[in-house]
Amino acid sequence: MADASSLALRAFGCGFRGPPDEGMVRMRGVALVVGFLAALAHGLGAQEVIPPLSLSPGPRFEIGSGGLELHRVQGAAFLPGGNLAIADGGNHRILLFSPNGELIRKLGRQGDGPGEFRFLAGLYSAGDTLVAYDAMLARVSLWEQSGSPIRTVNLPKVDDRHVSVVGVLSSDQYVATSTVLRGMESRAGLYLDSARVLRVEGEGHGVAELARVAWEYTYLHLRSEGEIHSGTSYATPFLGRTQVAASPGAVVIVPRGGASVEVLDGAGHRIGGIRLPVEPLPLTRELIGVYVDSMVAGAQGSGGGFPGAEARIRRVFGRSFPLPRNEWAPAVTDLRTAGTLLWIRHLASPGEPLATWFLADPREPRLVGSLRLPREWGILGGSDREVVILRKDEDGVEHAEVFELERH
Repeated sequence: MADASSLALRAFGCGFRGPPDEGMVRMRGVALVVGFLAALAHGLGAQEVIPPLSLSPGPRFEIGSGGLELHRVQGAAFLPGGNLAIADGGNHRILLFSPNGELIRKLGRQGDGPGEFRFLAGLYSAGDTLVAYDAMLARVSLWEQSGSPIRTVNLPKVDDRHVSVVGVLSSDQYVATSTVLRGMESRAGLYLDSARVLRVEGEGHGVAELARVAWEYTYLHLRSEGEIHSGTSYATPFLGRTQVAASPGAVVIVPRGGASVEVLDGAGHRIGGIRLPVEPLPLTRELIGVYVDSMVAGAQGSGGGFPGAEARIRRVFGRSFPLPRNEWAPAVTDLRTAGTLLWIRHLASPGEPLATWFLADPREPRLVGSLRLPREWGILGGSDREVVILRKDEDGVEHAEVFELERH
């Protein structure tokens, strides 16, 4: 059974990916091994020149001050006409703002009924419709851009597990994943789980498998105290995780550890791919030590952490951790969509204050620019011209800021 330290480590595992030789995407029965050689085989030529981009000197407006407190913001989406919706997950609501940043309406509240949320985990726009995903209630709710609720759609189960929505193709078609857990043995070790990438129909609950991917490693750590034997499973952020997203008309997959992006259409057919101009780093125990230091710092900064957090993390991921051979550090640590664009975050070197983001157009597909942002900033969503940044101040208070994207 996972304890508090396991949950904390799993939280840090979100957004990371693993080695190229382990990342495999299986689309419509054809296995595509990702990595440099596979990228060449599939014609993912790197662009010689990537246009530099930047953000406006200051935000056009900011959300999270003036008495409007945000907590655990999960996403943002622009609507036709320029209105902006924010998924204020910790407060169980959607905030709707005018193009000038004025609060128009608060949608939803905590609860199980129509228009209510238990865990608002994602927010997307499909034309003039807002699609909100509640991970705890396993459903999506549709809202008009005026803020009026339309209907609620309960999500199906696959292999007796609820699917997780990661994006939308339309107001009635959702892209989701379903993890296929590998049965753990009675001995300590690494176990590689897989996942299905699915298209879920909002009406009738039809489900189509678009791809099968290697998902992430889980580490089973055993310990004995006298005659009592117990095991705890841990996420492994430094070994990577496949990331999946959706943009209008496209399903996007970054296989674990890969420095390339696979783009499928809504039926699962391959549109093309994008190879990122980055060099992979060999995964060494020294590099894992840097990751461990960051996990310790993060655990200690999460409300003071929990008793024994540092000792537990360092013991589990110490010299006895079974480092796989021929592994590489994850090249990409986040994948987001903003309008029709993909935002792809490259792994920042330890101690580096800035992180590189590549922007790509999945419709062609190709890279359209790159820029560097403070590594603490997160991308919530946006449009082709603006991006919504999540930032925390020195007191840990969340702020959402809207910046214009400037091309040079």
